[in-house]
Order: sequence, then C-alpha cells, then structure tokens
Amino acid sequence: MRRTVLTMFAAVLLVTSVTVGWGLSGEREADLLALAGEGDLAKVEDLLRKGADVNARDQDGQTALMKAAGAGHGEVVN
Repeated sequence: MRRTVLTMFAAVLLVTSVTVGWGLSGEREADLLALAGEGDLAKVEDLLRKGADVNARDQDGQTALMKAAGAGHGEVVN
C-alpha cells in the first residue's frame, strides 16, 4: 500500500515538473500557439506585447515558432 502511494505521488510530481518545464501555461499562450500556426501576425505580436510566453509549448512540445514555421508562415517566423 505504501509503495503504491509513493509511486502515485512520484508520478504526480513528474507530470507537474514536466508541465512546468515545458512552459505550458494559460490562455494567452494557448492563443499564441494557435494564432502562430494560423499565421496571424498582428494577433501574435499583440499577444507577445501583452506578455505571452514565447517559449510556451503545446502538448506535443511545439513552440509558436515551430508551429508557424511548420505551417509555412514565414511572416510570423521573421
């Protein structure tokens, strides 16, 4: 029983640290990731001015830069 509780606790800590380490955060960052992938330069710039974390990653580990580049949106990448 004790081993199971400790294993579950360790798993929670691992998931929490990975999430924090990847920079996953709030709504602003989710919007940034989506809009970069869509190529909406004006809205991407606006979110960055408002403090969105440029290093935030989605559940697949991609940043806004990666999404924009992968979708061929050079105007957002530059």
